[in-house]
Amino acid sequence: EALSNVFYLSPQIHWQWTDKVTLVNTVTWAKLNANPIDGLNVDKNVGMEWDVSLNYKPLERVTWNTQLGVLLPGAMFKADTLNYDTSTGIGFANKAAITF
Repeated sequence: EALSNVFYLSPQIHWQWTDKVTLVNTVTWAKLNANPIDGLNVDKNVGMEWDVSLNYKPLERVTWNTQLGVLLPGAMFKADTLNYDTSTGIGFANKAAITF
């Protein structure tokens, strides 16, 4: 039910900086459709996530990808006695791919 009870909105912008470099920005926002826990007052704001990806393709079959993600948990995680941590989360990843 956790995934089916949530409405997601996730617009994405692709910017072709040069022939070899692409920047992708994605913002995802989520909201609960219904209260998932009977007896608890749960806020419907699940939170937001912002992802930035820089793709570099120096050769036709070689790609380098650098990603940064920032997660901003919503008030849903502070429901009554649950009181989960809602501090901002940050993730960073690099990856290289060679296509054969």
